[in-house]
This record gives sequence, structure tokens and C-alpha cells, in this order.
Amino acid sequence: SMTNMKTVINGIDSSGLASKATTYKLFASNRVVVAVPKSGSPVTSLRSLSTPKGQGVSWIRCVDSAPCGTVAAAALACAQITRAADATFSNDSLQVAQLRLGQADAGIIYHSDVVATKDSVSGKRLFREIAFPKKCRAAATTRYPIAVMTDSSHPAAAADFVKYVRSHSGRLLLNSFGFRKPNA
Repeated sequence: SMTNMKTVINGIDSSGLASKATTYKLFASNRVVVAVPKSGSPVTSLRSLSTPKGQGVSWIRCVDSAPCGTVAAAALACAQITRAADATFSNDSLQVAQLRLGQADAGIIYHSDVVATKDSVSGKRLFREIAFPKKCRAAATTRYPIAVMTDSSHPAAAADFVKYVRSHSGRLLLNSFGFRKPNA
């Protein structure tokens, strides 16, 4: 979301890094989705997250102070899901672990984490995903900036890296890991 992007940029600004970076450019985006184990979950739609606590549906998300939590909160608000999660975690990896262990019926995680979570034998994805509605796309999206640091000891190599990441080949590689174009 743009709120999350402003948080990232403000964090860079307050750290003093912004003054050491060339103009940043966006290179990728990622969306939060509702990840649901492929079998055994009672979650069938986004509305399932509104089921009152204790009535058969447990779901998790990141804490509000984490980037994944900021985006999850915005997406949930847009979708008018007001019920609080059963548990919150500091990052998506901890949620993935809980989902894999069957400790929750669903989790709001990044699409890239759904893509990355596969069965070690079959190689198939372990989760299906439920997307937030189209009207919530901006709220559910994080966009990532990239820049060359002005005090880099290898500015040409850094510029080449930025160029590669933003190239067609770089985008294809990022896409294979579940990341989208910056404005997707």
C-alpha cells in the first residue's frame, strides 16, 4: 500500500540513508492474500474471516508494526473484515510455520510466501490463496524501492544490478518467486 511505501521511505529518510541514495525506483510489488491449507480448512472465502471467534475458524496475521501487518490491516479494513485475528506474529515466516503445523485455518501472508511454500517431496504448493477484492488491490499491495547508494564503493556494479533487477529478465526472475511488476 502507499501507506506501507511511505513507512519504508520515511524509515529510510530518518535513518539518513535517503541522503546517500540516488533517486529510488520501484522494482517489484507483492500482495497479501488469505493463505489456506489445501486440505482441512473451513475457510472458503474472505467472509470466513468474519466468523465469530470460537465458532470453528481461526486465522492469523502479522502485527501492525510489521510491514506485512500494516498491509494486512489496510486490506482487511478495505474488505470490511472487522474481526480480530486469533493470533499475530512478527513476520510471514512465523505464520507459514503455524499454518504448516495446522495451528490456524488461514493466515494473511504475502503471495510470494504462498509461492515459496511447497511440499518437500511433490514440490506442489501447500496453500491455496484467496485474493482480496479488486477494489482493495492498492491496500493489499506493497511496492519495493531500489537505488544506488551515493557512497557505494562499487557504483557501476550497483547501477548494473539495479538495471538488471528492473530489466525484463530481472522481472521474470522476481515473478518466478511470486513478485509482480511495481504497479501491478
